[in-house]
Amino acid sequence: MSIVAALEGPRISNDSDIEILKPADVKALLHAAEEEGPSAAAAYAIAVFGGVRMEELKKLKWGNVGEEFIEIGKAVAKKHSRRLVPLCASLKVWLDVTRGNAETNTPIVPPNWIDISKSVRRRAGWDVAARLLTDQVKSGKLKAMPEVTRGKWPANSCRHTCASVQVAIGTPLEDLTFKFGHSGGHDLLRAHYVSRLTKKDAMAILSIGPDGMQVPNLQAS
Repeated sequence: MSIVAALEGPRISNDSDIEILKPADVKALLHAAEEEGPSAAAAYAIAVFGGVRMEELKKLKWGNVGEEFIEIGKAVAKKHSRRLVPLCASLKVWLDVTRGNAETNTPIVPPNWIDISKSVRRRAGWDVAARLLTDQVKSGKLKAMPEVTRGKWPANSCRHTCASVQVAIGTPLEDLTFKFGHSGGHDLLRAHYVSRLTKKDAMAILSIGPDGMQVPNLQAS
């Protein structure tokens, strides 16, 4: 029976469990966040390049951002277990540009983050009802609502994309288990994220910088 237990049965593929953003999607999302403002750009950069959960993101302050890591404390973490999220080269560039003069006790996202987040995703082409943009159209500040070109917004796609990028460039699963706070461990990461993105697409995502710049990234070398 030990031999039988060691065999890995065929896994039924189910692509509906998670959805990954492609490089063009990430580029559109971050560009839309820049249009919305520095706090939105910082937040979505942390989500895409750091894999931080949206619920955790709403509790983070700039004081949680260090030189090399973002500290997700027990009071912030979904699993109530402290972890450190490494700052990759891409995320460092985005945070340097968007932080400005924010103090350590300043929240990274504003109180109306839910509305701002919806506005960002609609600007990027997803089918999201965005009250802030609707109000701008009514007031004449915006000529028309941005067109829907990408369908419904896939839940948790930023976090899933980050994990898939890290797996594609060869980050050890041991490191990702701590970074992402997955209670399912290596098996969950392997089942969900292996072969979701090619290394080429992963590097294309990591190269996306603010204001149209390309970030030189040596993580995969």
